[in-house]
Amino acid sequence: FVKKQNTKKKEERTRKIFFLINIMEEDSQNRTVYIGNIDETVTTETLRNIFMTFGDIRSVDIPKDPATDKPKGFAFIEFDDEEDAESAIDNYDDAEILGRVIRVKKARPQKHKLYMSKPIWSSEDYLKS
Repeated sequence: FVKKQNTKKKEERTRKIFFLINIMEEDSQNRTVYIGNIDETVTTETLRNIFMTFGDIRSVDIPKDPATDKPKGFAFIEFDDEEDAESAIDNYDDAEILGRVIRVKKARPQKHKLYMSKPIWSSEDYLKS
């Protein structure tokens, strides 16, 4: 009975943490744009220089493939203000950078999965190995 209560308390804490993460992400999500179809030679500095005309930029992220360490062909830019992000979308969607027509859209939130927060030893399979 005590174990079940502890498990329920942990699950409730985990739900609260994910709730707070979602609130913080929603705030930054409105200021973050997705840039698709970028050339692999495009750098964070290149994107910062192009998009800073719309406002102050908090961060530029170009995800890389862990296996090849090459860019995946898209990026995320977080602006300080939501209006700046909207201006970037309005002005640069379907624009051309280094010979490629890019897509600039509002970034969608990343989906969190509760099972990912569990420690590896919480699985019974872990104990068997």
